[in-house]
Amino acid sequence: MVADISLKVAVAAAQRIGSATMPIGVDVTDEASFDAMINAAVAKHRRIDIVIHSAGPSDNFVPSIEKSFAHWQKLIDVNLSGTFLVACAAAHVMIPNQAGVILNFNSIAGVLGLPIRSAYSASKAGVAMLTRVLARE
Repeated sequence: MVADISLKVAVAAAQRIGSATMPIGVDVTDEASFDAMINAAVAKHRRIDIVIHSAGPSDNFVPSIEKSFAHWQKLIDVNLSGTFLVACAAAHVMIPNQAGVILNFNSIAGVLGLPIRSAYSASKAGVAMLTRVLARE
């Protein structure tokens, strides 16, 4: 299964991967959207072995005091809250099966804190810590 907020992009990626790959449009900031994707995967495959989560917009390259709160919130929603929703939805299927891997892509920006990329850096630092917490749980 290949998911993207744009079904058109997911279809193109699925075609490059192969005919057995199912494309689906999903918004990682919308719990119902992601739950529908998980349900579709389980309906087709009866389990989930791996989730590779790499959704994430880039930051706009301006000083923090020039960023709009809407831009800040979008990055936190997609990068951090989206990671939480993805992991929890997948874990609800994986834990009863006592198997599965969740791989969250991240960025060095979450470690270093890049100038003019405050929202991106902060959200990626959150992803790193969330991933650690989820692994320990």
